Parts: sequence; C-alpha cells; structure tokens
Amino acid sequence: MARTPKGLSIATRESRSRLKSRKAPYWRQIIPGLFVGYSKRVVSHTWVTKRVVDGKYIRERLGVADDFMDAAHDGLSMTYIQAVAASQERARGIRISHVEPKAQNVTVNQALDAYFEDRQRSNPQDSSVKTDAQQTARHVRPILGRMFVNSITDSDLKNWQSRVRNTPPSVRGHGEGIRSARAVNMNDPEVLRRRTQTTNRIWNTFRAALNHAWRISSNGIMTRDAWAKVKPLKVSDSGPPRMLSVEDARGLLDHCAADFRPVVEAALMTGARYGEIVRLRVSDFDAARSAIRIHQTKTGKTLYQPLTGEGCRFFKAHTEGRFPGMFMFARSDGDPWGKSHQARPIKEAATGAGLSNVSFKVTRATYGKLLLLATNDIELVAKALGHSDSRITRKHYAQYLPNEVAEAVLKMPEFGIGGIPRTVETDSSVECG
Repeated sequence: MARTPKGLSIATRESRSRLKSRKAPYWRQIIPGLFVGYSKRVVSHTWVTKRVVDGKYIRERLGVADDFMDAAHDGLSMTYIQAVAASQERARGIRISHVEPKAQNVTVNQALDAYFEDRQRSNPQDSSVKTDAQQTARHVRPILGRMFVNSITDSDLKNWQSRVRNTPPSVRGHGEGIRSARAVNMNDPEVLRRRTQTTNRIWNTFRAALNHAWRISSNGIMTRDAWAKVKPLKVSDSGPPRMLSVEDARGLLDHCAADFRPVVEAALMTGARYGEIVRLRVSDFDAARSAIRIHQTKTGKTLYQPLTGEGCRFFKAHTEGRFPGMFMFARSDGDPWGKSHQARPIKEAATGAGLSNVSFKVTRATYGKLLLLATNDIELVAKALGHSDSRITRKHYAQYLPNEVAEAVLKMPEFGIGGIPRTVETDSSVECG
C-alpha cells in the first residue's frame, strides 16, 4: 500500500489554493530518495515526482492536479493520494494508464495548460499571461474544464458566454482563491456593457487556446467548426472617452500628491498608459532624439515618442545624474508604483479639482485630443497613440476635426427661399441663430 507522507500544505485543494505560484514545485518526501511535488505555475497546476537513481535525480510529470476538476469523475486529473501512489509506481518502473491520457481525449483544462505554457515560453516577460490564466481559471475551467475539446459544441460555448456575461463581477483581490461577487445592479446598461467586454476578452483567450490545441496534430482534434461559429458578443457604444481642457488638466495637476504629480505629468506629455509610465527607466529618455522610449503593454511594441521642449526639460530633470537602470518614478516611500496604485490618488486629485468621471485614462485621451487640435491630422494621432488602426482613433476623436461637411454646405448656391429674395445679396456664412 502506498505510503502517504505527512504535510498538509499540498494535500488538499484548500491548502494548495493558499500557496503562491512559483517555478519550483512544492516537494514532499514519500520515502528517502523518492518525492512527490506540486507544481503551481501561473498557467498550470500539475503533480510531479523525482527519485534518486545512481546518485542523480530523475524528475517526471505525473498529471494535472484536481484543483479545477473532480478526479473521481473525469479520470484525467489526480488527487494528492493518487499522485503519491503514481510516484511509487513510477519508482518501481510501472507507468499507470490514467496519468497520461490519450491524445484524442484532450480536455479544455489540458488545452489551456498547454496554451499558457507555450505563451510563457515564447515571451517570459509577457505579464498578460498571468492575467489571462487567472481569468480562465475563474470563468472557463469550473464550467467547461472537464469537457473534451472534441465534444464541445457551439451551443456549449454560446451558453458559456451568456453565463459569464450575466455573472456579477467579483471583488478584486490577491491570489487565486474563490472571490465573492460585487454588489452591482446587473440591469444597469453600463454594468452589462462592461460585463460583455469582459466576456469577449476571456473568449478571445479561450478561443486562442482551442485553436492552439487544434493545431497540434497529435491531439487528434479533427475540426474547429464549433468555436469558429461563435462570435464575440455585441457591445453597445460607450461614447468617446473623457477628455480634459488645458485648464482642467492644470487644475488636476495642482491637486495631485507630490509623488503622484510627475506620473500624471509624464502621461499628459506622452499619451502613455499608466502601466507604461511607471515602468519607464532612466535609460528610456533619449535626450539626443528628444524622445522617450515607451514599451507598450497592449501590443508589446516599442514606441519612440517625440517630446515637446517642455517634455524634454521635464524628463531631463527626472533622469539627470541618475543610474540608467532605475525606475524613473517612485512613490514617496521609495517603492515603485504598482498595479492599481493610481486609482486612489487620481480620484482624490479629481475631487480636489472639482472634476467628475476622471480616471487615469483621461490623460491619454487628453493627449490625443490636444494633439489633434494642434495638427488636424487623425492618422498622426493614431501613430502617436500606438494604434494599429486609425478607425478607433477616428471614432473617439473625430468630433474635434474641422467639420468638412459644414464647410462644403456653406458653399452651395442659394435658391431664394426662406423669405429672402434671390436678388438680395446675402452672406452665406451668417449663422442661423
């Protein structure tokens, strides 16, 4: 009978949910020279084993941990007890059948694991891998994780879309445990619009994982018709983003905390996103080119953003005499700015300035608006903001372009109607009011 080692830190789902994701597995010794391990990566949770042979460790993958599915029902995932037994079987040279499922029986969970592992290998610096993996862990795995990819239908996927869309957003928190739902009005059109956007983002990731599994011939997935038929949900128009006038922007800056003001100033002078601003290093300022190097978080591309004279003076003041590898901006306690650290200070500054509906995103929209007013060139604004397609730029900023239709209408000939004789000389530029 397999001996179960002591140590509850990896023995149950609940205890494993409290462990942090990391590269090294959490090991437990079964007998001297034989270990079972729980590998908790951002993209996958698996059981592994290692044993000493001729003075060296031999390490093998056992199977998927039963963190997201019940091993008693699917026959593919493994409990802690099963992982211990499998480790001892491997040590005796016996390979148990349920550890490595047949290729044609690839589940959604396995497809997601393989997809995220491939993304992580391809680009270890891609921070979106962790976010996407957490989103699918909350919204895909519990619902469809145990299904075989070959058996999924378009109806299954459409029902899943509807279920996720109608699920209230969860309370933000750290870790990968279960989160409680936020108290929101699901009949509010704005709430539904945001939930639809969230559903579409998760669907894009989920669909990419299914396509990744389909492209691997050994998986035996013959067709992708099921998910090819499923389109993203329609999202209602949210209208143009909030944009500030120069006076409002100055008022916002005047009410920013001392350590936060430089972050907002940098955003207003570059149009960069918050995550891009706080990742700037001293070496990213190129004084010779009068430009700042921005590593775009959405596209993964590098953008060299030209600066005004004011911008050059600003970045020179924040980089001169400093070590090139240092973060350009830091909090008052010396720590770097992190995710969501901007939410409270921007809200406090907006309240102090008497501005409503202001988030950090308005700095980027304001930059685009002011650049368009200065140039009347929508394509140039699209390039400056790093948009791959100017259609989204035109959608949000076209209201600030000169009204070419109105100018053309004013040049049309008059017909002598409206009570004004044709013989009377009239000024076509006179306003109607």
